[in-house]
Amino acid sequence: MRIVFTRLMIIGAIVFSFTQSVAAQLFVQTFGDRSHPAVVFLHGGPGYNSASFEFAVAQDLANRGLFVVCFDQRGCGRSQSIGGRYTFQEATSDIDSILTSLSISRAAFIAHSFGGVVAMQYAAAKPQHVSAIVFVGAPFNMGEMLRVVQNNCLQRFQQRQDSASIRTLRTVAAMDSSSIMYSSSTFMLAMKAGCYNVPMPTAEANEVKAVLRAHPSAKQWMSNMTMPPVAGFLNNERYTTTDYTALAKTIRPTVPMIGLYGEHDGLFDVASIRRIADVIGADRVETVPMASHSVFLDQKSWFIDKVATFVTTLPSRP
Repeated sequence: MRIVFTRLMIIGAIVFSFTQSVAAQLFVQTFGDRSHPAVVFLHGGPGYNSASFEFAVAQDLANRGLFVVCFDQRGCGRSQSIGGRYTFQEATSDIDSILTSLSISRAAFIAHSFGGVVAMQYAAAKPQHVSAIVFVGAPFNMGEMLRVVQNNCLQRFQQRQDSASIRTLRTVAAMDSSSIMYSSSTFMLAMKAGCYNVPMPTAEANEVKAVLRAHPSAKQWMSNMTMPPVAGFLNNERYTTTDYTALAKTIRPTVPMIGLYGEHDGLFDVASIRRIADVIGADRVETVPMASHSVFLDQKSWFIDKVATFVTTLPSRP
């Protein structure tokens, strides 16, 4: 893959043009001193973007002595792609090009939601470039996760006596589990059920979200979801029905990992988090109080301290 740019400037937004079998422009934003340990944020989706982390967390994390890289994955948010294939191989190539262009030899990855699968795939292909992975609300078994979401939705709808939503949920549950309608409809019901919400947010979380709502760019991109990556990864990788636990076990011996999961994250239950802990290690997985799917927004200060301490105390490797 070739990167085309006139000159690399670590000021403000950086847009790289990539040429492979197809053309793409990836939106990349960096924070902090390039001499500090590198941390790359991998957003969820597929089809979402890094705006919430970028605007709310990145600079404060960089202030803790890290070089923070945020980017919108190919075809997502502010990044463009013409005829993107949307495969894990392509995603790995894009990450490689970003690291190379920024002269980063190794980085820790903050892997949010679907970004966890991307991080695992990259670590399996390029372990020499991965210093650690911080999983944040990241499922290992995608099919299990969708079933857990449906069960959590059912409990919430039953508590509300919402019979219409219960009927819709049963219709979705009977769909082909490999179809885009099944996964997309499940996530839509999750939003309706409040699976991403914290019942009683902290004062800090309310302040963080108020700042994001008032920020014109954050407001624009946080509500943005692009469908080509969703359909592309589903068709090419069948990610919604795949269990990546074996992949996580493969990379675990060489890649330090921790997992941060909100206690109110409706994409998980106690059993599914326990199975993740069986891979990472029980002492490496934390259930974060007063937090849901986006722990970095719901418990921002705690999250920054946790990640900064973890990354800056990693053992050095040749």
